[in-house]
Amino acid sequence: MAADMCVAVAKYSHATGVKTDNTIPWTHVVASNVFLVLKGEDTHIQNGQLVLQVVQGNAVLVRINR
Repeated sequence: MAADMCVAVAKYSHATGVKTDNTIPWTHVVASNVFLVLKGEDTHIQNGQLVLQVVQGNAVLVRINR
């Protein structure tokens, strides 16, 4: 069985690094077209790939493969 899911996201935030004063700056995206997309291969395949993406419109903001 494969896992495919899409969920609307109210807000997406991510750290963008570390400043010289050791504070961490953040970027926040608040929009009506931000979604979390989860795609998974057949679970009968050992170590089937799982992909998580955060997308805004047709742009991928983040992609994680496992």
